[in-house]
Amino acid sequence: MAGNMEISHVSTSQSDTTDFVDSPLTYSNENEAQWLERIARGGCFIIADAAINDDVVYHADRLSNGNGALYRFYWQETGRIHGSISPYVIPLTLAN
Repeated sequence: MAGNMEISHVSTSQSDTTDFVDSPLTYSNENEAQWLERIARGGCFIIADAAINDDVVYHADRLSNGNGALYRFYWQETGRIHGSISPYVIPLTLAN
Protein backbone atom coordinates (compact mmCIF):
# COMPACT_ATOMS: atom_id res chain seq x y z
CA MET A 1 0.00 0.00 0.00
CA ALA A 2 1.14 3.50 -0.72
CA GLY A 3 2.26 5.43 2.34
CA ASN A 4 0.53 8.62 1.22
CA MET A 5 -2.91 7.08 0.65
CA GLU A 6 -5.67 9.09 2.33
CA ILE A 7 -8.57 7.36 4.02
CA SER A 8 -11.76 9.25 4.76
CA HIS A 9 -13.89 8.25 7.70
CA VAL A 10 -16.79 9.51 9.74
CA SER A 11 -16.77 9.10 13.51
CA THR A 12 -18.36 10.45 16.65
CA SER A 13 -14.96 11.43 18.08
CA GLN A 14 -14.72 15.07 19.13
CA SER A 15 -10.98 15.06 18.37
CA ASP A 16 -11.47 14.99 14.60
CA THR A 17 -10.95 18.11 12.56
CA THR A 18 -14.12 19.07 10.67
CA ASP A 19 -17.58 19.06 12.27
CA PHE A 20 -20.74 18.37 10.31
CA VAL A 21 -23.30 21.15 10.68
CA ASP A 22 -25.66 20.41 13.60
CA SER A 23 -24.40 16.82 13.91
CA PRO A 24 -22.35 14.83 16.43
CA LEU A 25 -20.48 13.30 13.47
CA THR A 26 -17.13 14.58 12.29
CA TYR A 27 -15.10 14.06 9.13
CA SER A 28 -11.35 13.90 8.61
CA ASN A 29 -8.71 12.50 6.27
CA GLU A 30 -6.05 10.14 7.57
CA ASN A 31 -2.99 8.75 5.89
CA GLU A 32 -2.52 4.99 5.73
CA ALA A 33 -0.43 4.77 8.92
CA GLN A 34 -3.04 6.74 10.91
CA TRP A 35 -5.85 4.58 9.52
CA LEU A 36 -4.06 1.34 10.42
CA GLU A 37 -3.36 2.68 13.92
CA ARG A 38 -7.06 3.49 14.37
CA ILE A 39 -8.03 -0.03 13.25
CA ALA A 40 -5.47 -1.58 15.61
CA ARG A 41 -7.05 0.29 18.57
CA GLY A 42 -10.38 -1.41 17.82
CA GLY A 43 -13.91 -0.10 17.62
CA CYS A 44 -13.96 0.25 13.82
CA PHE A 45 -16.82 -1.26 11.82
CA ILE A 46 -17.92 -1.50 8.22
CA ILE A 47 -21.60 -1.17 7.44
CA ALA A 48 -22.27 -3.36 4.40
CA ASP A 49 -25.66 -3.67 2.72
CA ALA A 50 -26.51 -7.18 1.54
CA ALA A 51 -29.43 -5.83 -0.50
CA ILE A 52 -27.03 -4.30 -3.02
CA ASN A 53 -24.04 -6.63 -2.64
CA ASP A 54 -24.49 -10.41 -2.68
CA ASP A 55 -20.98 -10.96 -1.29
CA VAL A 56 -21.82 -9.36 2.08
CA VAL A 57 -23.53 -12.46 3.50
CA TYR A 58 -20.64 -14.68 2.36
CA HIS A 59 -18.03 -12.42 3.97
CA ALA A 60 -20.05 -12.00 7.17
CA ASP A 61 -20.23 -15.80 7.48
CA ARG A 62 -16.54 -16.19 6.67
CA LEU A 63 -15.39 -13.54 9.16
CA SER A 64 -17.60 -14.88 11.96
CA ASN A 65 -16.63 -18.56 11.55
CA GLY A 66 -19.98 -19.45 10.01
CA ASN A 67 -22.25 -17.33 12.20
CA GLY A 68 -22.87 -14.24 10.04
CA ALA A 69 -26.11 -13.60 11.93
CA LEU A 70 -23.92 -12.09 14.66
CA TYR A 71 -23.16 -9.20 12.32
CA ARG A 72 -26.67 -8.77 10.91
CA PHE A 73 -28.43 -5.52 11.67
CA TYR A 74 -31.81 -7.29 11.58
CA TRP A 75 -32.06 -9.67 14.54
CA GLN A 76 -34.21 -12.61 15.58
CA GLU A 77 -37.19 -13.49 13.35
CA THR A 78 -36.81 -10.42 11.13
CA GLY A 79 -33.16 -11.34 10.59
CA ARG A 80 -34.00 -14.93 9.72
CA ILE A 81 -36.63 -13.81 7.22
CA HIS A 82 -34.75 -10.86 5.71
CA GLY A 83 -31.09 -11.78 6.31
CA SER A 84 -30.26 -11.67 2.62
CA ILE A 85 -31.19 -7.98 2.43
CA SER A 86 -30.11 -6.87 5.91
CA PRO A 87 -27.29 -4.42 6.45
CA TYR A 88 -24.37 -6.05 8.27
CA VAL A 89 -22.16 -4.33 10.87
CA ILE A 90 -18.79 -6.07 10.49
CA PRO A 91 -15.91 -5.36 12.89
CA LEU A 92 -12.84 -4.10 11.05
CA THR A 93 -9.53 -5.55 12.21
CA LEU A 94 -6.00 -5.62 10.82
CA ALA A 95 -6.61 -9.29 9.97
CA ASN A 96 -9.58 -8.64 7.66
